[in-house]
Amino acid sequence: AAWLASLVGAPGADGADGDDGADGPPALCIVSLQVTGIGATGDPLAVGDGQAALLISSSYTGKNLVDALAAVTTTSSSGDITIQLRRARGGVNMLSTPITILAGQTASTGGGATQPVVDAANDDVVAGDVIYIDVDGAGTGAKGLLVTMEFA
Repeated sequence: AAWLASLVGAPGADGADGDDGADGPPALCIVSLQVTGIGATGDPLAVGDGQAALLISSSYTGKNLVDALAAVTTTSSSGDITIQLRRARGGVNMLSTPITILAGQTASTGGGATQPVVDAANDDVVAGDVIYIDVDGAGTGAKGLLVTMEFA
């Protein structure tokens, strides 16, 4: 055992660091827009373009819309609610399939609703972009529209 101890020397110097790994996925930036004044104070939702708007700041330049959803505080008693997101730059719809809230449900994530599809050709944003909330279908008696947009 003494001869084994004499064969073990002092530890050597640390080796060189390896290459950095690949970057991870981009951080998800969530923008939540509560639409006020559209049925929020007792008036039912009404069909119309530009019911509310979101101004994009420079911190979102180069980000893309990746998801959108909506909810209401009072459900529609009949007729579905449909919401489109329209980017003023180019006057384009950002969703190829709009947000839908089925009659009797409070959210677009409710069972049976067709989920929105982001239009990849029109999903990017830059500083100064304005995104309009267009109510294309208001249902009957729905109130208190809330819209969430997710960017990455």
